[in-house]
Amino acid sequence: MTTAARRPVLVGLDEANVSLEAVRLAAIEARLRGRPLDLVSVFPPVPSDLSPAGTWPPRDEARRRMMQANAVVARTPGEIEFDSRLEPGRLADVLIDRSRGADCVFIGPTARHATGGPTAAEQVAAHGAASVCVVPVHAARPGGPVVVGVA
Repeated sequence: MTTAARRPVLVGLDEANVSLEAVRLAAIEARLRGRPLDLVSVFPPVPSDLSPAGTWPPRDEARRRMMQANAVVARTPGEIEFDSRLEPGRLADVLIDRSRGADCVFIGPTARHATGGPTAAEQVAAHGAASVCVVPVHAARPGGPVVVGVA
């Protein structure tokens, strides 16, 4: 007999989206759903002229964000199975791709691109394969108002 893998609750961070509130709410949701939590912190790909093992400040910053996110998960009541990954790429692309295997996706608001294009949060909400929760920087505590958008 085979059992299906439990689809994780996915949450992503990048340099424009350091929403620890999204991490906190994703951890609570993972615990409530009995799902594992997948944390992903992305950084621009390492330039080809730099050694993959060398110092790359954007990757170091992604590692720092991940350590902060891990601390938030550790403070969440109850036990949560979780995995943390650093990945090169754009946050929207990574989350959209990984949403195919996720139960739901959490992301904080992200800054608009200099080109005026859609934000990472907008792209994930529009193209993600799982339910997406865009968490404001200062999310309301339980019992507060809820806004739902259906397309």
